[in-house]
Amino acid sequence: MAMRQKHWVIATALTLLLFVSFPAFSYGLVPPRTLLNKLSEGKYLTNQEHWFDQTLDHFSPYDHRQFRQRYYEFLDYFRIPDGPIFLLIGGEGTSNGIANDYLAVLAKKFGAALVSLEHRYYGNSSPFSSLETENLKYLSSKQALSDLASFRQYYQNAISATRNLLIIDAYSAFILFTNPLGPTSLGCLVLRHTLSTTTLSSRLSKGKPQGLAEPDTRLDVSNSMQIVFNDAVHNLCLSTSLQVESLNAKLNRTKIENPWFIFGGSYSGALSAWFRLKFPHLTCGSLASSAVVLAVYNFTEFDQQIGESAGPECKAVLQEITQLVEQKLASSGSKVKATFDAEDLEIDGDFFYYLADAAATAFQYGNPDKVCEPIVKAKKAGEDLVDAYAKYVKEYYAGTFGVSVQSYDQKYHLDLCENVFGKGTFPDVDATNLYYGGTKIAGSKIIFTNGSQDPWRHASKQTSSPDSELPVTFVVLVISVGCPPTLFHVLTVATVLIIEDVLKFLSPLKVVRKTAPLLMQFTK
Repeated sequence: MAMRQKHWVIATALTLLLFVSFPAFSYGLVPPRTLLNKLSEGKYLTNQEHWFDQTLDHFSPYDHRQFRQRYYEFLDYFRIPDGPIFLLIGGEGTSNGIANDYLAVLAKKFGAALVSLEHRYYGNSSPFSSLETENLKYLSSKQALSDLASFRQYYQNAISATRNLLIIDAYSAFILFTNPLGPTSLGCLVLRHTLSTTTLSSRLSKGKPQGLAEPDTRLDVSNSMQIVFNDAVHNLCLSTSLQVESLNAKLNRTKIENPWFIFGGSYSGALSAWFRLKFPHLTCGSLASSAVVLAVYNFTEFDQQIGESAGPECKAVLQEITQLVEQKLASSGSKVKATFDAEDLEIDGDFFYYLADAAATAFQYGNPDKVCEPIVKAKKAGEDLVDAYAKYVKEYYAGTFGVSVQSYDQKYHLDLCENVFGKGTFPDVDATNLYYGGTKIAGSKIIFTNGSQDPWRHASKQTSSPDSELPVTFVVLVISVGCPPTLFHVLTVATVLIIEDVLKFLSPLKVVRKTAPLLMQFTK
């Protein structure tokens, strides 16, 4: 029991350090567990791990220590060599791969490479084996942003190196064959030739991108045509490096970088916006979904939004359950904790944290009926409300605080900060907002998306900036339903708008439309 309690304190300490570096997180942002998995059951495009040697302290000229940071890549949709690169920022939790969600749809439409970097100190990217307080001082949003910048440069250099392998027509190799059987038969065959995994693996070792798709062959042709095709592909692969370098120089493609677009949700959504703010030269735009960019000391709007989203009937039942749990905890604490399978949570504040999270997740991720329907039904049937809520909690336990209880308040967080980090630790929200700008963030080419029922939206940017003096003002989409803090579950109408804005943000590149809309080739 003591060991499990220790693990709970360590996990809380990691989140608290983010509170200190970004105090708007005073209510916690640990990713939900069971419910999140149910909401995003799509298969992963890839879960193959890659590793990058990351700098531990970006702000010390004397500390040269590094740690291994995990990342994932998916290159099947990548239009070599100049397709865009979509970077998905890992948040305050383990990264398990690149999910097959709406970001994958966008990548396919734009011919983009997908890469995802795990956040330092989470998953398998922790610099230290021990999470002692002294070792946590390198966990901050500032260090995380510099991680992204360093990784971006590393990965761009790796992608740029592939241009010396084989580039024809400056973007993709198109081999045009005339059908020997005559124009009335097939006419001509167009093949988009991409670099093979075998060719790339010998060049891109030591953690660099592991290769692109195999050559795309067309088998619906005559045997004679297939022979001509195979010979042409074979001859292409025999091109010497000298010929390729000469072609590169002729086309002036040696110093071209890919356009980068950054994606994130919730805490990583804030990182996405801040990355565009602090490193505008490294990205052509950012999408910040449910991005909590405003530091708030006492975030009462979160609870108010939960109450509004629940509606009068459900809100009343939740309040009654809260009172019943507090009463039972005072008289028989261990018994009521056992009802929720939470007897190991010896600290009452931790127990209330556990209970509140489960309710908040349903509203935050657009599923209020998940919690409201069973407890309202139990109320009408005269059943035990605590048992009804316990059944819900055990199935949908999550990790973002929501419903207020008297024992779980601002003092609880401040006491916990002091217990973990010592006296003198205090959330300086003014300093955070001064550094990043809060909702007056002075960046450009940032898309903010929020769900109208998402309680975190009150710490995000919810209005556009029509009077902005910046060359490109913000685009703010408020979707009139509850939605999770990611782009990837929003409604189709919103995704259409997002695609249009992505195109505008990629405006330094000329967009060439093909026969089908949104099938683009990026040219200079």
